[in-house]
Amino acid sequence: MTNDDRSSSISKEAMDEAWSYARGYYENVDHYELLARYRPEVVHGYMTLRQAAFNTGEGAALSEKHKELAILAIEIGRCKTNPPPVGHARKAIDAGATPAEVAEIVSLCIMIGGMLTYREAGRFALQEAEDHYARRNETAP
Repeated sequence: MTNDDRSSSISKEAMDEAWSYARGYYENVDHYELLARYRPEVVHGYMTLRQAAFNTGEGAALSEKHKELAILAIEIGRCKTNPPPVGHARKAIDAGATPAEVAEIVSLCIMIGGMLTYREAGRFALQEAEDHYARRNETAP
């Protein structure tokens, strides 16, 4: 990644670490590459913040499952997410959530944000949670 006509204060090693983290979490990091071309320090800073806020294991007060469910609730509550927040629904299932837990998150969003949150985002997240859960739990013939 280049930084146009000014030099970045972020080392290549630090950016490589940020990209490694991003590729390990996100399905696609292409949308970050444009910003990194001009503002690598912003992408590096965001990935560093995200990694720190999304810590898991020892020292973390919340499990990965609970963090994914919280992020899902925030995305559903924002409505009109484009695309719908199906990625965090899948990640919540991967972290041990069930479709019933995702349905509770969706229900809480309806209570706070109205049925619009369900129609515009929640139903997509819940459908993906159900589908992804089924795919993960298929048994081989």
